[in-house]
Amino acid sequence: MVDEQLRILVVEDNPVFLRLLEKMLVEEDGHHVVTADNGLAALEILEGYRPDIIIVDWVMDKIDGEQFCKIVRSKPRLQKCYLIILSGMAAESQADLLTVGADACIAKGPFHETAGQIRYVLKESRCKTAPDFSKTILGLSSINQRQATVELLRRLKHYGLILQNMHDGVVVLAAGAAVATAEAGLPIIYANQAACALFGREEEVLLASRLPTYFNDGDRRRLTEILSGMKDEPVRIEDNQPLRLGDRYISAVFLPFVDGDELYATAVLRDITRQKEAEQALSKSEQQLQLALEAADLGMWDWDIPSGRVYFSPRYFAMLGYGPQELPHLLATWEKLVHPDDLPGTRQELQECLAREPAAWSLEFRMRCKNGTYRWIHSRGQVVQYGADGALLRAAGTHLDITERKQAEEAIHAEKSKLEAVVNALDTGLTMQDRNFVILYQNDQHKRLHGEHIGKICYEAFHGLAHVCPGCLLEKCFADGKSHHRETSRQRADGSQYLDVVASPFCDTNGAIIGGVETVKDITSRKMMEMQIQQAQKMEAIGTLAGGIAHDFNNILAAIMGYSEMAMMDAPAESSIHGMLQHVTTGAERARDLVKQILTFSRKTTQQKSPILLQVIVKEVMKLLRATIPSTITISADISPQCGTVVADPTMVHQLVMNLCTNSYHAMRQKGGLLSISLQPVDLAEEHTGSMLDIPAGAYVRLSVADTGHGMEKSVQQHIFDPYYTTKEKGQGTGLGLAVVHGIVHDLGGAITVTSDVGQGTTFDVFLPLSGNSHESEDMVSPVVRRGEGRILLVDDEVAITAVAARMLGRLGYQVTCFNSSRDALKAFIEAPQGFDLVISDQTMPEYTGLELIERIKKVAAGMPVLLMSGYSDQVDAESSRAMGLDGFLAKPFKDAEIARAVSDILGGAAEEGL
Repeated sequence: MVDEQLRILVVEDNPVFLRLLEKMLVEEDGHHVVTADNGLAALEILEGYRPDIIIVDWVMDKIDGEQFCKIVRSKPRLQKCYLIILSGMAAESQADLLTVGADACIAKGPFHETAGQIRYVLKESRCKTAPDFSKTILGLSSINQRQATVELLRRLKHYGLILQNMHDGVVVLAAGAAVATAEAGLPIIYANQAACALFGREEEVLLASRLPTYFNDGDRRRLTEILSGMKDEPVRIEDNQPLRLGDRYISAVFLPFVDGDELYATAVLRDITRQKEAEQALSKSEQQLQLALEAADLGMWDWDIPSGRVYFSPRYFAMLGYGPQELPHLLATWEKLVHPDDLPGTRQELQECLAREPAAWSLEFRMRCKNGTYRWIHSRGQVVQYGADGALLRAAGTHLDITERKQAEEAIHAEKSKLEAVVNALDTGLTMQDRNFVILYQNDQHKRLHGEHIGKICYEAFHGLAHVCPGCLLEKCFADGKSHHRETSRQRADGSQYLDVVASPFCDTNGAIIGGVETVKDITSRKMMEMQIQQAQKMEAIGTLAGGIAHDFNNILAAIMGYSEMAMMDAPAESSIHGMLQHVTTGAERARDLVKQILTFSRKTTQQKSPILLQVIVKEVMKLLRATIPSTITISADISPQCGTVVADPTMVHQLVMNLCTNSYHAMRQKGGLLSISLQPVDLAEEHTGSMLDIPAGAYVRLSVADTGHGMEKSVQQHIFDPYYTTKEKGQGTGLGLAVVHGIVHDLGGAITVTSDVGQGTTFDVFLPLSGNSHESEDMVSPVVRRGEGRILLVDDEVAITAVAARMLGRLGYQVTCFNSSRDALKAFIEAPQGFDLVISDQTMPEYTGLELIERIKKVAAGMPVLLMSGYSDQVDAESSRAMGLDGFLAKPFKDAEIARAVSDILGGAAEEGL
């Protein structure tokens, strides 16, 4: 125990040496000791701690002893701290180590000698007449000169004198974790002389400060974002977007690397106004750095081959965590430390090298450290002495710790493997080619598409040409340095294949284009989808056109049907005129039904499922089919009136039946045939369901559509419900019809089966579950004409419509006032709203539409009954009119009984048979 307890800060990066010092100073001497394993950590400690003594290692990571001493002596509050330097390279130094402000310098030697020197200096430093140690280096006689040289060379690898001679400013930044934040920043732990000159500050001012603070405001924020977001890729600030440092422009390259859990970044800063001078300095620095890397941190060995004794240098053992004398200096020691998996192969390689002339080797293997871990070692050696008889006497060589290199190689290999896995998992073919169009790489998808052609010339391998393909994208990339893109196609046995091709150049470190990457993606499915969408848009346009035509056609039919009916009422039933008028009425009704079917097929309505009679819809489809398919195809029907109801949307069922019938028609259009449609109730028992139909047992209605066409093979039947699958010629089908049918049947809770043989035709059976609800038969009772009384305001822009409707209503006893202008009708209503009991208006009119007119009428007389008429409208129908608060909706063309019933339902009236 010493007489006076001292507050001591020990800064040492060797954990073994640090532990020995701490044990001596604390446990043996009783001092208060705080330790740090690097200069940066020590500076953080000194922010809140003032020691009496600072003992600092000369060579350390992050901030070394020289830099640390300068910073300490620059702080006024630490001027009285007694500063002691420990150095293992003191004997090799050409400079006075004490010029940095140290009070004493102790050379590192055997620990017991170094400890004695430290105790001696600590004791003398407290004396009033303390000796001046600034003229000498204590303990120099015990320095191992070879060890000091090795340590110096190892440290030169990192920063050293080479960086001090660079013209570029070099700073090294570090943080406490691999992911830095903008708030934490990256403190400077090293700055070379050029960096100090660049910033106009001493090194001790720069160290531990934040780099962005020295740049102008805008670039300060920009640099902070770059540093805070830095990962593991280099970041370049090019000449075209330099940083501003006062009135100077600075380019920069940030090279990040991770050591353990800590992120480091080396920043190379260049004043681009002296570009040539900086390039020359960089070239010289690279040469010097290469020399320093070759003189790497090596462990030395000297092997006496006959005796098996080996001299191992202290560094040899130190890199494994052992002291110089902890292990015997024997070949067996080396064999014991080599990894058991590596020893047999390494020993065999060594024996083979010893048998050669000259006997030299370069081996890599793992060796066990004192803590039980393994480190990779690169061993170089050769026989340096032979006996007179040629016997091997002596060999010497070096050991280099290459663990970091191996880890980096493994990491690179892992990243390469991951990248290749990602690239090979793409559904896009990818190749890399050099400037001569030689294929350097193909991913798996490209090989599947085009075969393997690595090492071959692109245009020869893929196109059989002796020259570059016309319009080659890579050739354009090589010419202008930009990426290029195009879509192309090619013919295959199964049809056209569409390809999306993208080419981009890649460059070497100098920015010169050395090759290109080309990707080829099969976009046939996307193109087919685009064509389907275009076709759907065409169909939508046709539907819109059909609606417009239907509106005008229904107006024409309304006049024809109205006048025909009234003329038939006036003509004697037995007269020829009555018969001819009957034919006119029948033809008009067929025209109305045809228009109705077209509108039903093309309408776009929200699916509203309700109990419906399938036989009604099937009959509607048959009417539409009979008017569209050729007479060479006979249509037969077997429709039971006792099928019950199915919960479905009428449009869905209409589309289902239409698609099935259309598919059958296509199978018979060349030779004709028989299209049979059957609709029957069935009761499916358990044995008929399950795996066969995948629906539960119960009551169903079965829709069968059969044809006598060419039939299908079994392989075709397996795919008929797949989207875009079609056996029709190009342009004859979309491949969506049966897929839609399958989707509708599935949505309705049913099942569909297909039976077909080549040359024997095809039968589709659709099973839909019955709802169990009763429903009126589709056979309607005879229409009833109702007479009534009331004052009606009739509005339609077609004169013929108002004329015929007025006569119909007049014959029924109503007083009708007609207008062919919605604006005039509104004016008349506003002047005398009490003069009308009902307003009947067409929907599609100039000036005001029917809904707009009704809205204005309701503002005048909210309770006025209204009836809306329409030949076709995408805004209103019978269902939506009720939701709009209308009293009724009448579809044109209409019969006298239909308009009579609609008006009577609103105003009331007495029924009459056949006026």
